[in-house]
Amino acid sequence: SGPKFITPRIVRNSGASIGYTTFYAASYVPAGATAVILEYQYAINAPDVGDVDAHVYIRKNSSSASYLLTRGRASGGNDDTAAGGQGVFPCSSNRTFQYTTQSPGFNNGLTIRLIGYY
Repeated sequence: SGPKFITPRIVRNSGASIGYTTFYAASYVPAGATAVILEYQYAINAPDVGDVDAHVYIRKNSSSASYLLTRGRASGGNDDTAAGGQGVFPCSSNRTFQYTTQSPGFNNGLTIRLIGYY
């Protein structure tokens, strides 16, 4: 069947880099769901030099493939960037998934929300 949308639930509300972290969605997603619908928004304007690409990846668990939710880049002065979007990602049978924000992170903020499931 088609997507089911829910009242948005915050998964992460920080732009700092973080290793893979498990989100427990069982309170919001019913048994039998195979995928989650995630929404993001971010802002970035630094570091401008060195590692300038920040990425957010989603995966079902530590033995599954990782999928890109978003990427931001700040590679020079006066390059404020903000974006938002949505994606569909696999979840485990116990209704968990993992996310990571890779260095350098999003210095002006990142929010990831769970907004639905399949």
